[in-house]
Amino acid sequence: MPWADIRPLSDMLIQTCEVYDLSIRTHLTASTLMERYSLSLYDANIVAAAGLSGCAILYSEDMQDGLNIKCTDAAGNFTLSIQNPFQR
Repeated sequence: MPWADIRPLSDMLIQTCEVYDLSIRTHLTASTLMERYSLSLYDANIVAAAGLSGCAILYSEDMQDGLNIKCTDAAGNFTLSIQNPFQR
């Protein structure tokens, strides 16, 4: 995708979606998830941000379909399910 198209799309997503900054809490939660579920740093931050923002389902074609994530530590407290929308 050309750079000229990326900025307007990014701006539209920011205006349409609720965007959460990466916080210390998100990072600490991601660290826990990396160890517990063998997630990469990138994936763990996505899961942590989704869980801490109240999502019950995280749609991803790259992560393990059907994986149920539970985080109940000082950094975060949530349960969510990863679902591949192309497997449904």
